[in-house]
Amino acid sequence: MWQFYTLPALLFYLFSLNIYPQNSIADSLEGMYVNAKTDSLRLNLLTKICTEYTNTDTAKAKFYCEQMLIEAAKSNSIIEKARAYHSAGNYYRILSEYSKSIDYFKMALNYYRQVPGQIGLIGYGKALIDFGSVFHFNGDFRTALTKYLEADSILSNLKEYNTLLNLYSSISDVYMKLSQTDRSKVYVDKINSIIGYVTDPVVKSRLYISHANMLVNQNKYAEAVRYFKMARLLAERSKKYNVLTSWAYSYGLMLGRQSKYDEALTYYNKAMDYARRFGSKYDECDALYKTGLMNYYAQRFDNAYLILKKALKYAEVIKSKYLIRNVLDALTRLEADIGNYQLAFNYLQQYVKIDNQMFNESDIRTIDFLNAKYESAKKEERIRHLTNVEKIKSSEIQIRENIIYMFSAFMILAVITIFFVQRYYTSKKKIAEQNNLIKEHKIIELEKEKQIAAIQYALQGEEKERSRLARDLHDGLGGLLSGTKMALNSFKQHYGNTESLQHPMDLLNKSIGELQRIAHNMMPQALVNGSIKDALAEYCEKMDDNGALSLKFRFFGTEEKIGQNYQIAVYRIVQELVNNVFKYSGASDAFVQLVQEKGRISVTVHDNGNGFDPSALKLLEGHGFNNIRLRVESLGGRFDIDSSIGKGTEASVEFENLD
Repeated sequence: MWQFYTLPALLFYLFSLNIYPQNSIADSLEGMYVNAKTDSLRLNLLTKICTEYTNTDTAKAKFYCEQMLIEAAKSNSIIEKARAYHSAGNYYRILSEYSKSIDYFKMALNYYRQVPGQIGLIGYGKALIDFGSVFHFNGDFRTALTKYLEADSILSNLKEYNTLLNLYSSISDVYMKLSQTDRSKVYVDKINSIIGYVTDPVVKSRLYISHANMLVNQNKYAEAVRYFKMARLLAERSKKYNVLTSWAYSYGLMLGRQSKYDEALTYYNKAMDYARRFGSKYDECDALYKTGLMNYYAQRFDNAYLILKKALKYAEVIKSKYLIRNVLDALTRLEADIGNYQLAFNYLQQYVKIDNQMFNESDIRTIDFLNAKYESAKKEERIRHLTNVEKIKSSEIQIRENIIYMFSAFMILAVITIFFVQRYYTSKKKIAEQNNLIKEHKIIELEKEKQIAAIQYALQGEEKERSRLARDLHDGLGGLLSGTKMALNSFKQHYGNTESLQHPMDLLNKSIGELQRIAHNMMPQALVNGSIKDALAEYCEKMDDNGALSLKFRFFGTEEKIGQNYQIAVYRIVQELVNNVFKYSGASDAFVQLVQEKGRISVTVHDNGNGFDPSALKLLEGHGFNNIRLRVESLGGRFDIDSSIGKGTEASVEFENLD
């Protein structure tokens, strides 16, 4: 567990987690932005680009942030607005334009409050932390602490460990600056409690570097080396050159403090190389300045002079007053040590000038912050005053409106009463009309039911009569004809094979065959003794043998026992449909398809004949379609015909709920 009570280096680390994002990320986002098709995608990309450039290239950030604010004003998405204004708050904070920064942070917080669920809470908490940092950096620690503690109450249960690490470090630093060491330690302990949950290697490596720097400040070099090693392993594994730059630079600082100047040079050179790969000119220049300083401490003045002059030019190119001031300080001491007092004095004058400018700029930033804070307070006071005035006006208006409302309510009540009375009588009339319609509909339904019942009785009577006639023909007349045939055969055997008997025998055979055909058509034995499948298969086979039409039978599904009424109906319907094919279609091929499932049976007759227009179905006399439809409807089935001229006909019948 880490035990430390001052956190300046850790605070610096945590506030700079996103200071040097790689430019390749911003470049990639810019490419995506150019090709973005929707307003929502453009705003999201602009927000990310503005965030990426805010700490690396404020000139580029300016363009994208301005575009982002234009798009945010047009957007209807609350979360997109919140994120855009959050990014704008950070951008103007970096520019030290505190009035705008505070305004945009307040807008972001207002929109985050309206976003439901965990996304809104996390966004609100992170915005509070960044808002608090505006006050933190400007010395208003109590206001900063108010924002930080509110963020802690929101984020502490959401397991946002990276964010909490930043937050706890900031709170600890504020308590230290308020000289409340015990409270500062509480948040150091919280950092220790969550460090194991942080999975981001970049976050961990930066934290190890910060802790190592603190140990260096306490002259605990052996312990610092251990944390530096852990930081290097994580940074190398993640291949983050910005972290490696920080590690090499900090390690060089530690070695310099121990007067190990040559070893320190090795790590400052590594820091320069990493910074160059990372693309951070500031870090590269800072490391170059440190190599000059190490050569100076090692009393290699010629090398030190050349390197420091190079660092000074570089610092002037990137316009870093902080680095210019540091290099001028080193050159002043170097020239004084080698006896060049005039040059040392010149460098000292330049140093003082730059240092004064920096302090003036710091004063201006402080004044700007105080003005922004004052203006923000004035705005809030003005809003409260206007709200109070509005309330008074609203109260007076409310009294007048109440009188108007009471009178209006009376008038509305009267109108409503008249309306409902009129509606009552209108509804009563409509109900009477609807009841009459229902009665008429019921009469029609009853008539239809009677008609169906009559059809069913007629069909049942017809089938009973067919069965009786088939039995009588088969058992009565068929028996007599068979007996006559046997008698003639006996006579033929007794008196010899005479020519005169052959003709009556042939006629008798034909009569018996015709009698069997008629009896079978009236009630096929396969339908009496077997199933509908067998009856239809036998029927199609016989019809196929006549040569006039190729008629095939297909069966799908599983054979299920169905009622006699349905079996007879299906069989008669197929007979009627096949008869139509023979008589009217002119088809050469046809097939009968039977599909049987549990509780359902359907049959289809399809031919390749001439076809017809189904809209003229009522005009097609003699086709028997109306009889088929009546038979189907009497059993609650469905009958459909699909046909077109020249493309054949498909007729289908289906019965369901046969269980």
